[in-house]
Amino acid sequence: MELRYTSGEDFPQLSYFVGGTGPCLVLLHGFPQSGVLWQKVWGALSESFTVIAPDLPGVGGSSFSGRALTMEKMAESVKLILDAEHISEAVIAGHSMGGYVAMAFAELYPKTLQGLCMVHSLATADDEDKKENRRKAIRLIGKGGREAFIKQMMPGLFSEAFKKSHPEVIEGQIKLGCEVPAEA
Repeated sequence: MELRYTSGEDFPQLSYFVGGTGPCLVLLHGFPQSGVLWQKVWGALSESFTVIAPDLPGVGGSSFSGRALTMEKMAESVKLILDAEHISEAVIAGHSMGGYVAMAFAELYPKTLQGLCMVHSLATADDEDKKENRRKAIRLIGKGGREAFIKQMMPGLFSEAFKKSHPEVIEGQIKLGCEVPAEA
């Protein structure tokens, strides 16, 4: 996989990994991860597909203008990457928040979307409890609690057995998550 860059009006730099040949498969990561989330599977997938794994705006090597970063704006960043690669049709797989971005992409660019895969994500809107939990997390992060939030959240994404047998993976994910700017 090769690391490439493009940009757009609201995105001074968009970084993404691309490799393989065949129909395009875009892999969208969740919060607070980056495109490298997919590194253990992109090699096998690139044997049959042109795989694109972007860093969504605000994480990894991708930046944004500082304006409100919505799911629709992140979907726009994915479209800019596809345009830079001269790709007119793609299947998009979205993990967690990446699934929300994929749904926004489907609404904005239905003619570009060939298929949609939701990985640990929902195709429906969050209920009020989930929305309130997100608002609480945003307030905590905004008050300087980013690291505390990530350290509390990240282990909950893994089974007890995985946490015990692979503590280095959990620590690595916490470290990467703590690198995400609070604004993102």
